[in-house]
This record gives sequence, structure tokens and C-alpha cells, in this order.
Amino acid sequence: MARVLTSRLLTEQIHNYSAWGGFLDLVDDDTITMAAAVSYMATFFKDGFLEHTLEAKGEVRSLTAALPKLELICKSGAAAKTEAQMQLQIDAFYNELRAIDRIVVELYETHLTMYGWIDPNQAKIKPVEMAKAMDAIRKRRLTEGLNLKDPKMFNHA
Repeated sequence: MARVLTSRLLTEQIHNYSAWGGFLDLVDDDTITMAAAVSYMATFFKDGFLEHTLEAKGEVRSLTAALPKLELICKSGAAAKTEAQMQLQIDAFYNELRAIDRIVVELYETHLTMYGWIDPNQAKIKPVEMAKAMDAIRKRRLTEGLNLKDPKMFNHA
């Protein structure tokens, strides 16, 4: 049975099924035609995916610009000779790390937003899996070393 097409209905469809899946569901119940579904999805690529992809590129540029600052602080910290010099480098490192954190979180949010438009269920699960993987690697680092890396732990995160 056809439903009344509203922006709220479109939002719910995308949130529950994915963009394409939601449009196809609306085709199945004769709310929209297949031609309309294709048109909506084309618009979604232009106004949704492209916009967020460009946003992600900007976030990556910001991250790329921030990392040399962090590298310089690391080199200065390695050369510190006094407590005062060391404290300055620790403070600078922490401040730069917080700036990078904001960029990484913005990038992750952009990524999860796009992921949600393609696979809403995975977009809900990914942050939980990431938190579990991070907790597991933190615990392993207690016994296996602070620099332990295990990319396999993050395959599903």
C-alpha cells in the first residue's frame, strides 16, 4: 500500500534500510517509481555522499597538517634537558594531541554517517566494536608492551 511521501518518511527509510534499500522499499509498496528511486539515489550521491566525501578530504588535510607539528614536538621533547623544558613539551604534545583527536573524531563521524547511509546496522555496530578492540589491545599492552600493534583486532571495528 502506497504511503504519503514526506521528508520524515525518507529519513526513516534511509535510517532503517540504507539509502538505496529505503528507496527500493518505497518502490515495492508503490509509493515511488523505480525512476524516482534512481533519481533520489543520484541526488543522494551528489548532495550526501559527495558532500561528505569532500568534508572527509578536508578533515584528512587538517590531520596531515597537524602531524608535522606533533612530530616537531616529539623531537623537541627528545632533546629536552630540564624539567621545565620537558613540561613545556608534554603540555604542547597534549594540546596538539587533543587538536588531532578532534579531527579524527570528525573524520570518524563523517565516515560513520556515510556508512549509515549504505549499511545502517554496521554503522551502529562499528563504534561498539572499535571500543571493544581498543579495550582489548590496552589490556594486552600491559603484558605484551606499550607499543603492541595488532591490526587484526580492528578488522571489524
